[in-house]
Amino acid sequence: MKILSTKKISEKELSVLCRQMKIMYNSGCDIINILEVIANSSSENLSKALMRVKKGIESGKNITDSFKYSNSFNKFFIYMINAGEVSGRIDYVFEQLSNYYDKENKLKRKLMGAMVYPIVLLIVMFFTFLFMLLFVIPNFEMAFDFDGMSLPIVTRFIFWLSKFLRGNLLFIFVSTMAAVFILYRLVSDSDYFKVVFDRKKFEIPKIGELFRLIISDKFSRVLFILMSSGVYIGEALELAVQILNDSYVEKRLISAKTRIEQGNGISESLKFTGLFPDMFISMILSGEESGNFEESLRLVSEYYSNELDLRLEYYVKMIEPLMIVIVGIIVGIMVIAILSPMFELISTIR
Repeated sequence: MKILSTKKISEKELSVLCRQMKIMYNSGCDIINILEVIANSSSENLSKALMRVKKGIESGKNITDSFKYSNSFNKFFIYMINAGEVSGRIDYVFEQLSNYYDKENKLKRKLMGAMVYPIVLLIVMFFTFLFMLLFVIPNFEMAFDFDGMSLPIVTRFIFWLSKFLRGNLLFIFVSTMAAVFILYRLVSDSDYFKVVFDRKKFEIPKIGELFRLIISDKFSRVLFILMSSGVYIGEALELAVQILNDSYVEKRLISAKTRIEQGNGISESLKFTGLFPDMFISMILSGEESGNFEESLRLVSEYYSNELDLRLEYYVKMIEPLMIVIVGIIVGIMVIAILSPMFELISTIR
C-alpha cells in the first residue's frame, strides 16, 4: 500500500500519545477506538499516521507491524511496542515510553537553555568586535596622526588587524565558510573523523564530564525500559547504541556487548568501555550481584538524571559571570590600545 507521509512524529507528540494510549488501555477501550479518538484530537501529521496504524490493524496486521507500516515512528518506539505486545504488557510499555519522552524533552530544553546565553553573548561580542575593527578603528586612525610615534604592541596589532580585515574581508569570509563546510562533511561523511570528533568531546575538561553524565543518564534509562519490558540484555544494548547516536559511544558499547556475549559480567564489560563514571559502574555491579539488575538500572537512571540537572544548573551559573569577565577583558584591551597612544599624542602636543 502507498505510504502517504514519511514525516516522523516528534518526541513531544510521542510523549502525549503514549500517555493517552496508556490511560485508554487501562480503561478497557478497544485499540481501534483508542486510535480514532486520539487521531481526532491530534495534529494533522500524527492523525494521518494513527489512521494508517488503524487501517493496518483492521486489515489483519498486529499492532507492531501496523505502527511500522505507518512509517512515522522511530525504531525505538517500534521495538518497544513489539516488546509490549509479545509480553502482554503493552500498557506498561506505553507508560514507560511516555516517561522516557518526557525526560528527553526536558533534557533538551535544559541543554538549550544552558547554551543560549553564552552563544548569544559570543555572537554579539564577535560582531561588536568586528564592527569596531572595520569602522571605528579606521576613523580613529584618520582622526589622529600617529606617524613617528612608538605605539604599544597591542595597538599596532589592532591597527594591523583592522587593515588586514578591510583588505581581505571577502577572502576571509569565503575561506571560513569553505573550511566549515569541509569540516562538516568530514565529520558527517567519514566514519573515522566522526569517531575522532565524538571521542574528543569526552576529552574536553568539564565538557567531557557533562557528556559522560548525559550518556550515563540516557543509557541507563533506555536499558531499564527495554529490560523491564522483557528485552534480553544483548538486544537492549544493541538498540541503546542506536538511540545514543554517538559514533565513539557506539564503538565502545559494541565492544561491551561482545564481551557480555563471551561470558563477562555486565558491569565489568561496561567499565571496559571507559565511558561511565565509577559510581555508575559500582551501582550496576551492586544490582548484578544482588540479582536485582533492573531495579539498579532504575536507581542509576534517577541518580544521574538528578546529577545532570544539578550540573547543568551549576554550569549556567558559572558561564554567565565568566562570559561577562571575558567581554570586559576584550573591551578593556581595545580601549587601552586606542586611548593610550591618543593620551600620549595629546601630552606631546601640550
